[in-house]
Amino acid sequence: MRLIVYLVLALAPFSSVTAEITPVLDITRIAGRSQPYLINYLGEPVNCMGIKYGLKCQYVKGKTTVVFINGKADWLTVEALEGVPFSPIALETIGLTKTEPTFSNSHVIRWEPLNNLRSVAIFPNGANADYAYIKVSTD
Repeated sequence: MRLIVYLVLALAPFSSVTAEITPVLDITRIAGRSQPYLINYLGEPVNCMGIKYGLKCQYVKGKTTVVFINGKADWLTVEALEGVPFSPIALETIGLTKTEPTFSNSHVIRWEPLNNLRSVAIFPNGANADYAYIKVSTD
């Protein structure tokens, strides 16, 4: 009996299934960029409106919403995370490398900072990720 338990524990890391993640977009190509630059990568916005903080535009690619603060893409929301597990692997969906979060609970997984980004947060919808919210430089 003891041998079987040890064997199962020894093989566990190799038997776990890891999801193959295909990026919906590369957030590093969006963060801190101007609206004209984003048109080349995300396409024309579906709509834009002025808000208190700047211009807010929605794009089809990655179901992405961008708030431009001082003319730069600063607050980013990516909603195209269907079928992606609510785990650090969700970072790969937005073109970032999976890494350990600075905070995690059943409501959010957060990295502060991550690369050149102020914060990245993934929010759940059941066992899967629902959307990612990224702050580039402004709180």
